[in-house]
Amino acid sequence: MNGVEIATYDFTQSSHYISIGDKIGAKYSGGVESTFSKYPSIEAMTRPTYPGIQNHLGLIITPDKSGIFTIYVKSIDIPHTSNLSHYPDSGFLDHQDEYVLVYSVNVNP
Repeated sequence: MNGVEIATYDFTQSSHYISIGDKIGAKYSGGVESTFSKYPSIEAMTRPTYPGIQNHLGLIITPDKSGIFTIYVKSIDIPHTSNLSHYPDSGFLDHQDEYVLVYSVNVNP
């Protein structure tokens, strides 16, 4: 993915890059429902997951043009065992019809 470098990664499985137009899961359905990606993304996974264990993904992002640059962030535990399996649990819905935190920065020329 152009302009994105994984700096730190401690998930147990390799990251997966998603390109615009790739078929991806939707609506927290565990792959039963799907849609097509409207923007590039990175999926990170640890399976199985254990209570109390945290994983981290650190990125270095270099936008290719000036202006507003928006990043969507979410965390989903599979299997979905409670409302805590999805973070955030309200707010803005992304193209997968799943909640995301939205961060925007102004990139200067």
